[in-house]
Amino acid sequence: MHGVEFLFQGRNEGTPEVPAKLSEDLKASGLDTIATVFQRDIATRIISNSGSTDADWDNFDMDLAKTFALFTSIAYCSNTTTIKAWKCSRCQGVPTFQVTDVVFDLKWDLIGYVGYWPERNAIVVAFRGSDSHSWTNWIENLRTWREDGMWPLPDAPNVKVHAGFYNLWSKSDMASNITAAIQSVLVQHPDASLYVTGHSMGAALAQICAVDSKIKLGVAQVHSFTFGSPRVGNAAFHVFYEGLMAESWRFTHNRDVVPSLPPWFLGFHHVAREVWTIDVEPEIPGSPPEFIALMCDTTGEDPSCHNSACRLGLCTSIADHLTYLQHPMYRTEGECSI
Repeated sequence: MHGVEFLFQGRNEGTPEVPAKLSEDLKASGLDTIATVFQRDIATRIISNSGSTDADWDNFDMDLAKTFALFTSIAYCSNTTTIKAWKCSRCQGVPTFQVTDVVFDLKWDLIGYVGYWPERNAIVVAFRGSDSHSWTNWIENLRTWREDGMWPLPDAPNVKVHAGFYNLWSKSDMASNITAAIQSVLVQHPDASLYVTGHSMGAALAQICAVDSKIKLGVAQVHSFTFGSPRVGNAAFHVFYEGLMAESWRFTHNRDVVPSLPPWFLGFHHVAREVWTIDVEPEIPGSPPEFIALMCDTTGEDPSCHNSACRLGLCTSIADHLTYLQHPMYRTEGECSI
């Protein structure tokens, strides 16, 4: 059953603008550089068109989700020294977190970090998304990826993920170094749960890391929080992923372009469970937009959630890709400096 309802209503303190130097290239690619704000009557219609039960929210924690959005936002600080020191402005949101390793692959331009979060007895792995300078090329590539480019996972031959994402994990420094870092923390905290998180391309890496960690390391509890994720694999991957994860939350935002890619009609399928966040015009004119979280069904491709926001489910907003749960998914000097 489709599920959409109010969960959270708060103030969105503003949506970032796309950096001016990128705006022209992005517009030339047909991407929107102005953030979406839904009219209240449209938001009301979205909510009323589908139903859900309170049970859909029983295991969902918005405060925890916002913390993982923050962990992901910190990955955009992109400087290994800054992240290791854990003294940046963003880092102050989770002051007790203990970084154990930061992995930077220069060739593939990837960053991920691993650490221990005592409050939840959790190992956290967070991945940064694409650098802003490569957005245009990366999005254009995603638009043309086809199912015949998928590779079967070694441990599940009917389950396929796109070779582009799998190579980012397996052929870069990510797989070996992130896995070793997880193992190192497990030695110290053998009963810890594993939480993986990431945004954009980092969300794809997070999903593959989660599967690898569950299968190869035998981690008992693996939890997944991703933001603005592209479709990583086929429908069998969605089912396989759901069976492995202790919980999986995939956040979408307004008309974000990336969750529309690669297109579903080319054989790709999202993992569940989607939580669609939308910015709604405020009741008091001149106030910041309100944001509302909407629960989606368990199929991974709920037609009443993000897929409903754009014609044929193909959204084009890059501005909506830049913020998740009120956290910036890009680097700012003030928040990333020590």
